[in-house]
Amino acid sequence: MKIKLDVKTVAGLALAKDRAEDFAWDSELEGFGLRLRRRRDGGVLRTWATQYRANGRTRRVTLGAFEKLTPAQAREGARKIFAAVALGHDPQAAKQEKRARSALTFRAAVEAYLAAKQNLRPVSQRINTLYLRDGPYFRPLHAMGLADITHPDVAARLSATVRSHSEHTAAAARRALSALFVWCMEEGWTTNNPVIGTRKPQDAKPRDRVLGNDELTAIWRACSDDEYGRIVR
Repeated sequence: MKIKLDVKTVAGLALAKDRAEDFAWDSELEGFGLRLRRRRDGGVLRTWATQYRANGRTRRVTLGAFEKLTPAQAREGARKIFAAVALGHDPQAAKQEKRARSALTFRAAVEAYLAAKQNLRPVSQRINTLYLRDGPYFRPLHAMGLADITHPDVAARLSATVRSHSEHTAAAARRALSALFVWCMEEGWTTNNPVIGTRKPQDAKPRDRVLGNDELTAIWRACSDDEYGRIVR
């Protein structure tokens, strides 16, 4: 049915006893309406909604509950959606896409990445597991949607790792995280690598020299056969 959806008419709307759902469409704004649904307790749930066509499909977007939005507020929200559709956008599809991206969490991506990298050397696999999953380095990101993680999120975790551990540890964790995001981009799960542009912590400096065989032999022979000597050896 089509009626003018104002405060007075909406207050008098009721759902027929033989119906579980019905729509009251506005007579002035095409595609704007009030959805009525039967609750399990017998009451009626009223929700403002819009309906439009995009890419050959009929779409419906929920605006909010009747108790939270006045007819004027709901109508204004509907106009914004119709304006976006007129400009070639599909608000409902964008909403669904965002929901799907958020469903793929960082933790789920890490698990898939580790499973896909079983061909790595055992030590490399242990390092990836430590930095990405088991260690504290990126744990605050685990529940976040992979595509929702931003440059500031990564920068904050790297700074925290420098404070809690060291520059060298943060540098290694950063490399592991960047490799993960590159792989996720290849899988089509995200379109960017938020590690790019973050500050690179200082890597451990290589040693200037190592002990020669004669020096190692001398140290070995100088060690006593006690606990300390065995530790040095």
